[in-house]
Amino acid sequence: MTKKLSSLLDNIHVLLKLTCYITKRLTHTVLPVVSVLPVLSKVIERHVHDSLYSCLCVNNLIYYKQSGFRKRHSTETALIGIIDELLFNLDSDRASGMILIDYCKAFDMVDHSVLLQELQAYRLDNKSLIWFRSYLNERR
Repeated sequence: MTKKLSSLLDNIHVLLKLTCYITKRLTHTVLPVVSVLPVLSKVIERHVHDSLYSCLCVNNLIYYKQSGFRKRHSTETALIGIIDELLFNLDSDRASGMILIDYCKAFDMVDHSVLLQELQAYRLDNKSLIWFRSYLNERR
């Protein structure tokens, strides 16, 4: 995964240069300038997400009960799993308890340095870590 991500990051520089060149050319014409960077950033974000997610899945690094941000998993599948476990415990005369926590905007509360340490622990290469650091610093 890190080689794939590294090659993407190598190519990002070329894409950004090309985008800047096109933008400069458009500013010297009568055409209005249309920013391509937001579209390009979404494509890059999607590719990075897919690459990292694939690596995490292949190496079994995602908790098996996690429902958020996973393909074929949703709040419905999480709810079905909880109900199934509660009913199983009820049939087995076991006590059940739940603590429900609302994690809305949880990503905004994550300490970026801790997140980067976790990515480093998952053996992301230095170039990928630098990219993630830059990406996260732009979102403060």
